[in-house]
Amino acid sequence: MLFGLLLASQFWLMSDRDAFWDAEKISNHTEFMQDSIQRITALDSRQLKGKNVLLLVHGYNNSPEEALSTYRLINMHLSSFKDSRRSKFYDLIIGYLWPGDDSSLEYYDAKRHVSKLAMTMRSHLEFLSASAARVDVLAHSMGNRLVLEALDYRTQGDKKVVHNLYSLAAAVDNESIEKNEKYYLSTQNCEKLFVFYSKRDDVLKWYYNIAEWDKALGCDGAEDPRKIPENVQLINYTNFIGQHSQYFTVLPIYDFIKKQFLAASVEKHVDLRHCHKEPIP
Repeated sequence: MLFGLLLASQFWLMSDRDAFWDAEKISNHTEFMQDSIQRITALDSRQLKGKNVLLLVHGYNNSPEEALSTYRLINMHLSSFKDSRRSKFYDLIIGYLWPGDDSSLEYYDAKRHVSKLAMTMRSHLEFLSASAARVDVLAHSMGNRLVLEALDYRTQGDKKVVHNLYSLAAAVDNESIEKNEKYYLSTQNCEKLFVFYSKRDDVLKWYYNIAEWDKALGCDGAEDPRKIPENVQLINYTNFIGQHSQYFTVLPIYDFIKKQFLAASVEKHVDLRHCHKEPIP
């Protein structure tokens, strides 16, 4: 068991928090750290070349200890998954730290930080996507707002910036990803967007409604499911989730990610077989 935990602990942290850990201030520059050595270091494109990367983005009201504990838990679960060749699903898992504050009373301050960091997050996603074979993102709560803000632009070329975006308890308006709405363009920068929601999420049901005078996507799902893009899938987890932060401890979430990755591996294998059957010029 200890050996498995040691393997699972090999992941990176990327921070836009001041002094790496400050939950209330934005840093002047992004820093990287390997969790296993807890020392500031660098991550360059050569380390990403051809790799499968997963970026984790927490929500607001996360102390350094809470964010790190959650990221390590996710990493432990996903590191246990192997494909048909016994390789890990993700070559690199990166836990992103942003100043989402560490108090439930600082919602609007965290929201302002999202606006200030949107372009920075866009740069991060483009940096990862430029070298990695694929980039998946798992975002929770207001972390979804940060990712969707970052992806709100028109790109060139066929490759999507994000392959799979796993959206958990999204703290954005429930109509925002529908066609012609605020984050529709963001959905088109993802190959697939999976929206997990729970009608028993009290944080979104009450506090989001009070703060935004609207319903949250992560609580009610899309306002009009008929208007969501074809690459978006709504997943009702009301039967599994009774609390806002419960997603990370619920095994069906990890099983869902596993199935998506294995399905993509099968599709890739089939494509390669077809390529081999083509006549050599």
